[in-house]
Amino acid sequence: MQATNLAQNEFVDQKIPGGRAQVASIATPAETAAGATFELRLELFPTEFQKIGLWDGVANAVAVSITGPNQYAWANVPGGQTARVVRTDGAGGNGSVGLDVRET
Repeated sequence: MQATNLAQNEFVDQKIPGGRAQVASIATPAETAAGATFELRLELFPTEFQKIGLWDGVANAVAVSITGPNQYAWANVPGGQTARVVRTDGAGGNGSVGLDVRET
């Protein structure tokens, strides 16, 4: 999973291949700023992205976002066209995050 450095309201997208169940995962490397917050959004209709819930792999709980370094989370994304990770904080600093979509 390649990390991309995002500023506030910037995003990274990945197309979701059709035909099978899919999982989108997001992760932050060690150099990510402590206040950097990321949401996963899913394109269900063309150009309309909806925020979706995540399973936080570090906290082992349901979450709406991940914040800071060394975090990871995932969500099932069946029926979506594109997965998008958006940086939502205004704290500045390194906003590195990775996005990967895989068949399950």
